[in-house]
Amino acid sequence: PVEPPRKTLGIRVHVRAEACGGKERQLADIEEIEVLGTEGRVLSHSEPYRLQAQGLDAQLGLQETTVAGPALVAEATQARVLVTFSDPKTGEARPLLTRNTLGKGTGVWAAVGEAGLENDEWLPKLAQALVGPPTLERVSDAKRHRIILRRVAEGMLVCVVDTQPQLPAEVCEVRIDAKRAGLRGEIGGSADARAVVAERDGVTLAVRVKADPAAVVLVR
Repeated sequence: PVEPPRKTLGIRVHVRAEACGGKERQLADIEEIEVLGTEGRVLSHSEPYRLQAQGLDAQLGLQETTVAGPALVAEATQARVLVTFSDPKTGEARPLLTRNTLGKGTGVWAAVGEAGLENDEWLPKLAQALVGPPTLERVSDAKRHRIILRRVAEGMLVCVVDTQPQLPAEVCEVRIDAKRAGLRGEIGGSADARAVVAERDGVTLAVRVKADPAAVVLVR
């Protein structure tokens, strides 16, 4: 069952010395606040309820049939409803994922936040099902390097930044779909040509960049 929402205009905090080992404490010392219900239960520790979703297999090819709540209850007026979930109170089908055309692009709305998408395959499969394969894909460790893209008159600048420069430099590999990106698939130049290796396979350009601690590559 879904618990009724709780509203408040403010939270009163009392810092008691006996609760802090007998030492004086300031509000700035507080690292977390636990919100208790009238029965004394910690509300922030409540398990999220599960939403039964319909249409995942057909639209995304995912095996997961539940997502974690809470979810926004909305009504689609112009958007196309891709996936629905059952309202825990009424059992009525509510939009979970919708798609709509916005100018020259496509907008996708999800009723749950990213934290509710418990399966790591959700977002990549969702993007591929709705807009096709990625234009740029990072093959190497995503946590090690940050990639910044910028369109310029000559093509696209690919800036690779090592987020752990204190470690020995590693190669970052990205694959670019030149056709989808509107590029010829050629390397225009780099500040350090020895740090860049590019290979062409059809419309896909594989670029390997050794960022030490950063490197910028022009792709035409």
